Amino acid sequence: MKSLTELFIKADNLPKSRVVVAAAQEEATLNASLDAFRRGWIDLTLVGDLDKIRSILSSAGMDCEDIRLIKATTLEEAAVISVREISEGRGDILLKGLVDTSILLKAVLNKEAGLRKSSLLSHFMVYEVPSWNRLVALSDGGMNTHPDLPKKKAILDNALEAMQKLGYMSVKTCLLAAKEKPDPSMPATVEAAELASMYDDSPHIVEGPMALDLALSRESAEVKKYSSRISGEVDLFIVSSIEVGNVLGKAFTLLAGAQSAGVILGASIPVLVVSRSDSRITKLYSIALGKVLASNERSGR
Repeated sequence: MKSLTELFIKADNLPKSRVVVAAAQEEATLNASLDAFRRGWIDLTLVGDLDKIRSILSSAGMDCEDIRLIKATTLEEAAVISVREISEGRGDILLKGLVDTSILLKAVLNKEAGLRKSSLLSHFMVYEVPSWNRLVALSDGGMNTHPDLPKKKAILDNALEAMQKLGYMSVKTCLLAAKEKPDPSMPATVEAAELASMYDDSPHIVEGPMALDLALSRESAEVKKYSSRISGEVDLFIVSSIEVGNVLGKAFTLLAGAQSAGVILGASIPVLVVSRSDSRITKLYSIALGKVLASNERSGR
């Protein structure tokens, strides 16, 4: 994939998905949801403060007749009801509204809800950087703080599954580190080498440890005489900690002018945790990403 607008094209050609918005009385997120609704991508279930939700719908010129509304008096109740809607088969995608992420994920991880699929939930972002000719994905810069080796493998497996659903047959994956040689004084490099070795027989190309300059520039790899099959063509970055992922993602956005879409993986449905500071188009990209992943999840059942 070369641009995030390809997600729109994919979404245009898929059956409708059912989106449940937890605490939907958040205007920016609700308006982005309405954009997706008007495009014919989704049906909507809005859970939360109905007076505030109806006011936002009225301001947007929307009729409530085609949208399901469910009352919740607290943010915690909104999270529980929204997850129940999903678990009882009335939703395909869960979208965070005004509710705190921690409250929403607590409801998602409740064993009675039955939404957990992977051994680990992880955050997955896709970036379109203007100066590049391809999209690049990043995980995990939003959930797992300092994952150990088994958690890094779970993060990578979640991300590879998502990339396959987006149409990638062989994902060129960089296990990012500060240097390209394993060094016992830098545990991230040692774990990257161990993790890469686990995918020797995989259809995907997983290399690491690899420094950022080698990942982004084939010329840098040639100058340093670093042999790589993915230099300059990386599809997916796996980072060693949340700090690395957070800083790299914000650098893509704020310094390189990237657009992005994000989702939480590892549940039986996509969980969209958009930031209130995200632009309307970023929220719409995330909904499109969730729709593509959800449609592939349903077809694989």
